[in-house]
Amino acid sequence: MINPSMVMPSAVLNRLFVAVLVSLSLHISDVSGWLFIGALFLILWRYAIYKYAFPLPGFWSRSILVVAGFSFVYSLYGWMPSIESMITLLIAGISLKLIEVQFQRDAYLLIFSCFFLQSLHFLFDQSPLHYLAVLLSCFFTLYVQVYLNKNLMPADVPDTREVSGQVKEKQASELMLAGKLLLLSFPLALFLFFVLPRLSPLWSISVPTASAKTGLSDSMTPGDIGRLGKSDELAFRVKFKNKIPDMHERYWRVLILDFYDGKTWSKRTNNARFKPRLTDLVTADSSLNEYLYYEYDVISQASEQKWLYTLANVTGFDSNINMVEGGVLRNAKKISSPFKYSVTSAVHNSLLGNVESLTSLQQSSYLQYPESLNPRTQKMADEIWKASAQSVPKFISSMQQYISNGRFVYTLKPNVLNSSSQVDEFLFDSQLGFCAHYAGALTYILRSIGVPSRIVLGYMGGEKNKHGDYYSVYQYDAHAWVEYWLEGKGWLRVDPTSWVSPDRIELGMMSAVKDEFVGFRTNSKWLNSVRHRFMSLNYLWQDWMLSYKDNKQQALLESIMGKRSGTELVLIGLAIFAIVSLALLVILMWPLRKPRSQIEKIFDSYKNILSKGLGSEEDLFALTHRQLGEKAVQINHKNELSVNKLNALFDQALYEYETIILNKDTIKKIKALLKGLKVS
Repeated sequence: MINPSMVMPSAVLNRLFVAVLVSLSLHISDVSGWLFIGALFLILWRYAIYKYAFPLPGFWSRSILVVAGFSFVYSLYGWMPSIESMITLLIAGISLKLIEVQFQRDAYLLIFSCFFLQSLHFLFDQSPLHYLAVLLSCFFTLYVQVYLNKNLMPADVPDTREVSGQVKEKQASELMLAGKLLLLSFPLALFLFFVLPRLSPLWSISVPTASAKTGLSDSMTPGDIGRLGKSDELAFRVKFKNKIPDMHERYWRVLILDFYDGKTWSKRTNNARFKPRLTDLVTADSSLNEYLYYEYDVISQASEQKWLYTLANVTGFDSNINMVEGGVLRNAKKISSPFKYSVTSAVHNSLLGNVESLTSLQQSSYLQYPESLNPRTQKMADEIWKASAQSVPKFISSMQQYISNGRFVYTLKPNVLNSSSQVDEFLFDSQLGFCAHYAGALTYILRSIGVPSRIVLGYMGGEKNKHGDYYSVYQYDAHAWVEYWLEGKGWLRVDPTSWVSPDRIELGMMSAVKDEFVGFRTNSKWLNSVRHRFMSLNYLWQDWMLSYKDNKQQALLESIMGKRSGTELVLIGLAIFAIVSLALLVILMWPLRKPRSQIEKIFDSYKNILSKGLGSEEDLFALTHRQLGEKAVQINHKNELSVNKLNALFDQALYEYETIILNKDTIKKIKALLKGLKVS
């Protein structure tokens, strides 16, 4: 039971501060670093209070600190709730609590807050290394809790080295006890993971997180994707089950942009669900047999968006996701944690299926452009269109020659386009751009000559992990390309970036912009192998954690318990849970059961004999051996001689030696004297 009047010695206080700092350090990459500077300042302040007898902060000081904490959180996140803002608020509260920690209740509040803060780290990362970090942090906090229990003192006892040293036990034993408690919790944790049904995590509620680094947004301004090219955050991983497409075929479609206001491309198309049909894959000059079918599993990182990553021509996908306009996939809920799904795609060069004619609404959407802007571009497009005899393939070929033979440069650091006619400025003045510049310009040009077209945002390529046989796609792989409509063939893909930088498509981002590449690169084969092995372990762990649910869990339970109904499995699970919990309780409580010593057993016999003469209403529990002797004489004066002998034997055993000595002769004499007592 917590005693609020128990104060903490300096050794306990110091360990408590370290436990708080260790717990806070788990979130050092998730929230602002200023929080940790503030926490360290408050710890030093509290140490000065202890060391130099500074007064504890009063009501107004604490109020100012609380207001400052709320203001700091507001300056970072505003009023919009998010996981980061909530955790920042919790960390600020824990840090402020450090300044006034003094009694046992304050220490326990901090310890339990540390445990909670450690568990919240899994909102951001569930890799093996982070599991280990949380486990070590939990172990140290548990050790501090054990140390706290064994080293408290009443508030009226002065905090001196001598007094605290009297109650301090060996640190090794406390570490062992903390480790034992942690190990004893593993069976229950394994049971909860393997047996209990998978429930949606608490963070699946509609609370956004700024840590979800998908990179892409539902609009595109020239330069946006260029900024993503400077981020090495992981976007998703993909593992192919059968064939593996070449680098130039790995176009991961995410978003369709169809509206241009002269500066920004955005999405205006209908997001109504529809299912792929076999006729969508039949073109005028090809058959289904000419398609290459790719089956693959994707693990998406948290994005706080519903969009998913797929190759073109999706023909199959999980039942819990949907397909919308443009053949892109959407999850039912925002992806707030790593999410795994399976897809099948049919790839046929650049053909994208759906050969049926566009509706009037689609025609209008995919031909929209601001006609009052970019006069030089429109004039050039008209001239090339006429020279191509109004043939779309010839026009595309002519545009390729124009870009390839010009002075265009592919770069992550393009010039800022300031004019109202940004396409003109890019094509005729700047000629420095990232994929968004080239895709945006070509889409504008195609629409200006009456060819329905759209921009596709997504990712291109991916890094192969040689040890894990999967591909990692990073934010710097973000890409934009063009799809245009050709009657009788449907949607076709054309990537103008390949005209100016073929290496971007064939070899990847690192080869395209060697001097500007931000991802990992090294000439050491050994270091690269170590990195891939570590990443492979991370992938296998994440894949297994995400895959163990629903059917796999059901199969495991059936292999252990046989074919049973859902109700039976729940009842059996609850019974096993109760048995495991009871067993753990017995294991934990058993060391606390102190065996009774020989002298305690003799005292029990002494009291039992006297109770026969005194009656059951007499309380003999707290009496010393001399007080028991007085009771024996009261019962019968003839016991006086035996009582004197008993007192002498007890005095010798209890007080004349450092440890209680009861040899066989002494025990025999005491039992004989007790047996001879008169109780009537």
